Amino acid sequence: IIQKVNKQGTNWFQEVFSPALITNHNLTASGGTDRSKYLFSVGYFDQQGTLLNTYLKRYSARINTEYKVTKNIRIGENAYVFYRQNPGFGNQSQGNAISQAYRMMPIIPVYDIAGNLGGTFGGPGLGNASSPVAIQKRSDNDRNNAWNVIGNLYAEVDFLKRFTARTSFGGTIDNRYIIDFTYNNYNNSEGNTNLNSLTENALYNSSTMWTNTVNYGNVFGKHDVKATVGSEAIRNYGRSLTGRSDQLFSTDFDYLSLTNGTTNVTANSTAYINTLFSLFGRLDYTYNDKYLLAVTVRRDGSSRFGSEKRYGVFPSVSLGWRVTSEKFMENVNWLNDLKVRGSYGVLGSEINVNPANAFSLYGGSFSTSYYDIAGTSNTVQQGFYQTRLGNPLTSWEENIISNVGFDATLFNRLNVSVEYYKKSINGLLFSQPLPFTA
Repeated sequence: IIQKVNKQGTNWFQEVFSPALITNHNLTASGGTDRSKYLFSVGYFDQQGTLLNTYLKRYSARINTEYKVTKNIRIGENAYVFYRQNPGFGNQSQGNAISQAYRMMPIIPVYDIAGNLGGTFGGPGLGNASSPVAIQKRSDNDRNNAWNVIGNLYAEVDFLKRFTARTSFGGTIDNRYIIDFTYNNYNNSEGNTNLNSLTENALYNSSTMWTNTVNYGNVFGKHDVKATVGSEAIRNYGRSLTGRSDQLFSTDFDYLSLTNGTTNVTANSTAYINTLFSLFGRLDYTYNDKYLLAVTVRRDGSSRFGSEKRYGVFPSVSLGWRVTSEKFMENVNWLNDLKVRGSYGVLGSEINVNPANAFSLYGGSFSTSYYDIAGTSNTVQQGFYQTRLGNPLTSWEENIISNVGFDATLFNRLNVSVEYYKKSINGLLFSQPLPFTA
């Protein structure tokens, strides 16, 4: 590149940022009768980023319906579908355009005398920064398109006057296709001889959830009782496929194909699955609107843990006392409401645990492992090696939470809330690095 010094100075921040428009359209229709109701809507959203070559486009549709089959049976569904286009932006990277806008010298022009992108390769003593304009203009071939479906079907039945049974099946389906094209950075002082490269990634994720509950509610005299028992099964599954090739003959998007690369052609795929099954129950009891009790018990089982440590039981209890409902408080006019409360509970967590945590895994390919088990072949054989050490003794992390406090209303206008809160963790889950000898 041949470039002239910019005597006026280049404002790199202004070169990559500018005002941007947001367009949002929605059309909704809803209605119903005493036995059915519906809602249907479609939407279009287009937000152009203030940063050069950034945007979010979304096309969406939603449909919700409910129908009363009989007086005590109801069925319905909720569905939301959208298609999203968003190339994304790595704002946590030191090599992004915002970071480089602070590093690039203002004497460097945006373009050289032939209209090529300017940069630090144009002369000595210009540093090793990258042109933020070049970074963003070279993202024009990047794509990140997603198709998502979110929804559920449900049915409810009232029986024996005070019981309601509900079953619900739903989840999400996520499909994405990602294209990342890296240009030759001819204008940079570093990496200016690197070949262009294309990476394509296709992935599929699904999460399904089946929930069944039975609810009971009754008020008799001064007693108010509500109870729920149920079960829930969750399954998460996904696969991805990634390919890459370098030195493509064209940078035109219509010619970007992995088969058009000539070197470093690679491909790999991954998969994951994990499941969770839970049984739970809850009891809420109130006496004379003064004494309140809530008890919850859960039994959760996760495929992330081995068969001996898979299940955990997690209880919780909370108590409340509405002091102002007592007779000895009838003449206290300045205190409108006072409730003393406290709770103690244990919550199970499987966060930070790999889905394959409990299992030892093995992999093999011609690029990483060669060993003929029989020891008789003179040709190269595919071998296998251990890629992960399973830990079947890992179990649930317990978050132990307790609190005590009170809520009060004074003089009909002052609300006061005071609380002491404590959280401790038993069996903190984290990945421990292993020595190379392992």
